Amino acid sequence: MSHSVEAQPSREQLISELSDLILPMMWQMRQDAVRAFGPLQLRPIKALMLGFIARGMHHPKDISEVMDTVPPAISSMIKELEDKGYITRQLDPDDKRRVRLELTEAGRNVNEQMRTRWLATTTERLSQLSKSELEQFLVTTHKMLEVG
Repeated sequence: MSHSVEAQPSREQLISELSDLILPMMWQMRQDAVRAFGPLQLRPIKALMLGFIARGMHHPKDISEVMDTVPPAISSMIKELEDKGYITRQLDPDDKRRVRLELTEAGRNVNEQMRTRWLATTTERLSQLSKSELEQFLVTTHKMLEVG
């Protein structure tokens, strides 16, 4: 959509246009994630969970809340990641009633591969943006993530 100086779109028109574009963009990025993580035999949701654990989110309840996923689904994914040797489950030393998740050496290795593959994918997806557009997109993305 091209906007002339004379006919500036309203806030509502801008939101409407963005609304039409966001879902297809999300789908494209999901497909990017499938291609990036497929060779590692990880679905995007499990890659996301591993990333959360790598960044210090160690309790299944916290992961469940952030991912807006029911605890049984989180437990199932934890079991799969544990079976692959990527994570361990142990009692939390600070609260014996809670389980604490940790990456294993294999988990740290696959997490590094995920990060490398995702960076390459994201670099390709964002290649047409200038440095200033990337800076603005970063600010905008931070703001959008704060809303949720």
